[in-house]
Amino acid sequence: MLDIIILYFICKKMGRIATAKGLKPLNWKLFTIFTWILFEVIGFLIAVNLFGFRKDNAIAVMLFVVAFAFGGYLIVQFALDRMPDQKKDGFGGSM
Repeated sequence: MLDIIILYFICKKMGRIATAKGLKPLNWKLFTIFTWILFEVIGFLIAVNLFGFRKDNAIAVMLFVVAFAFGGYLIVQFALDRMPDQKKDGFGGSM
């Protein structure tokens, strides 16, 4: 449940960055959600292989999964930050 709340605020941030760069924010929000879920699954598979699938390892597995998901977000944010900013003319409008 906590990861859904985190993902909501991360998507809002990605939308603001995409808008500032002149890109479609919905595309980047969806890409962020897809990457988050993909990295959660990858993190889960790796954590289960490392720690095993037992009740006493649940917290370690969950922390590993969230760390992987956050890493996926950081990769998408890095890609978006590398995009060029939207160019503006001297009067505040787009070129």
